[in-house]
Amino acid sequence: MDQTHATETHLEETKPNPRKKILLLCCLVAAILVVAYCVLCGMAGRGTIYPNVTISGVNVGGLTKQEAQTALEKAVQKQAPDESRGVVFAVRTAEGEEKVVEVPLSSVATDYAASIDRAWQVGNTLSFGARGGVYLKCLVQGETVLPVYQDSENLDTILDGVEQALGRDPVEPTWETNDTHLILTKGQPGNQVDRKAIQEAIFQALGKNEMVELKGAKPQFTIDLTQTLPGELDLTEVLGKVERKVQNARFDKAKKEFQVDQPGVSFDAAQAQTVFDGLDWGQSQEIPLEITQPETTVADLTPQLYQDVLGSCTTNISGSANRVRNIQLAAQYFSGTVLMPGEEFSYNGVVGRRTAARGFLPAPAYVGGETVQETGGGVCQGSSTVYLAALRSNLEIVERYPHGYITRYVPDGMDATVYYGAKDFRFRNNTPFPIQVVGSVSGRSLTVSILGTKSDNITVEMTNQTVGTTGYKTVYKVDSSLPAGSTRVSVTPYAGYTVKVYRNLYENGKLKDTKLESTSVYRSRDKVVLVSPEDAAQYGL
Repeated sequence: MDQTHATETHLEETKPNPRKKILLLCCLVAAILVVAYCVLCGMAGRGTIYPNVTISGVNVGGLTKQEAQTALEKAVQKQAPDESRGVVFAVRTAEGEEKVVEVPLSSVATDYAASIDRAWQVGNTLSFGARGGVYLKCLVQGETVLPVYQDSENLDTILDGVEQALGRDPVEPTWETNDTHLILTKGQPGNQVDRKAIQEAIFQALGKNEMVELKGAKPQFTIDLTQTLPGELDLTEVLGKVERKVQNARFDKAKKEFQVDQPGVSFDAAQAQTVFDGLDWGQSQEIPLEITQPETTVADLTPQLYQDVLGSCTTNISGSANRVRNIQLAAQYFSGTVLMPGEEFSYNGVVGRRTAARGFLPAPAYVGGETVQETGGGVCQGSSTVYLAALRSNLEIVERYPHGYITRYVPDGMDATVYYGAKDFRFRNNTPFPIQVVGSVSGRSLTVSILGTKSDNITVEMTNQTVGTTGYKTVYKVDSSLPAGSTRVSVTPYAGYTVKVYRNLYENGKLKDTKLESTSVYRSRDKVVLVSPEDAAQYGL
């Protein structure tokens, strides 16, 4: 009985168990799957882009970053520009002015490196154990990555248009005065276009694939421009610049003192500040100035001024009646000019443009080395006469040019040529008192005197020295209109000279100082003689 039971028990123990087989099979499958997943994770960690990852319609799966970037660049460059889709947004100013802006997809550029980096990050940035699932998903379903965009010339042009339409710098407040009023103008705020913020908003919308059909699309978002306010205006500071005390004209010959009159000027700064603060942007307002007139003016002192002739010059006028008229007219323009201490005399400034409308006539003048008829010809004799009078008055010469050729109406080296807009003659009143330039034409003589107040015992004598001479040649040319045996001079000759001029200062009749005033170089000009064709041979022609 016991033996039989033992045998049955042994048979039961050696009989196969189905559940163990299933468990063993499951373990085997799990092991295979784990190994397969590990292999998959290993494949996912090769550093290439995961399979079936596409960007801008280009499958870059299995490629390295460099390979993928090359493939993407080639594909995008072949694609037709997308003009119909893009981003639409509005830009709004603080004043409520608004501009709708369309940005076609074609106006932005693809950032190839950043786009490929985004594609590469699909799975590659995960841990080893997490990569396999993403890798498998890419194998089965694929993955689409949106490109990264960047600035381009076309986008810059669009943003330039925004700046031109709405952007502006703040206009600062201003003030100015006329004879009777202080004029205040309130500034205006500006609108600052933040190009970077707009670009980021555009790229963000594109990065989220929030593109729309541009035709008829409403703005997807609105960007408010930053308002920049103008500075303030401190009317107390303005008062410090405008205000001046009343000043009477004063003349003291013995002390060599002269003072021009000036009215007193002031205004109520507090009241003006209140007015200014209440102005609207860009609005102007006039504030009456408080003017105090001086008791004594320069006009009151005129009988005491201009009593002395500081220096004078008289030149003889040659040439046509037109030339005489031009010199007479120039003298009328500059005569009576008053210069306060430190002020400058400008011949072109006081005589003005030499035009027919102002009464000037055609007369000979030097232009480009030739003698031609020019409106206002001869006015250089006026400037030269004033120049020599200024030298003899011991005044400071600021600007002076010699003629191209020597002149004969003043001593050599003591001329002053002028040409409106190019060459001027200027001198400064370096005396302590006002001076007056007086000129007149009598017959064929021009006299210029400089009147003022003699404050010293200095007299001036101008001398010159010729330090170089250049001769001229006689040139013969054939003129078919001349009969045999006759000649005609077509160009008058000039010898060339280099002349030094000295300013000699005498005090009480004794030479005190000698100064080199100028060195003038005058060109030579050949004489041109026209001969008949029959006589050409005897002149070597």
